[in-house]
Amino acid sequence: MFAAGELFASLAIGAGKTLAGMSTTTEDLFLVRFDASGKLVGGERYGDDKVQQLPALAFDASTGCVYLGRSFRGTLDIGGKKLVNTTDMNARAMFLATANGLATK
Repeated sequence: MFAAGELFASLAIGAGKTLAGMSTTTEDLFLVRFDASGKLVGGERYGDDKVQQLPALAFDASTGCVYLGRSFRGTLDIGGKKLVNTTDMNARAMFLATANGLATK
């Protein structure tokens, strides 16, 4: 089971783990995974001091892939792959990415 969304500053996700955001004034993305009994498996925060938004999340049970999508400003690092928005600073770039590291933990 997965949960995803946007966070400001930090988010306590359970089991004594907190995801720290990069900014208290702009959104970062988060993705957390729980096992079938509801126990926290892991969690990740993605983003920088610019706006990142996440309204799209999909899971492919046949491959174990987690897909994330939406828009971002600045730099977005998902699984060691840096996506850089090189457009005007007021424009948002679109992204579609997989977060397979968390999917397989």
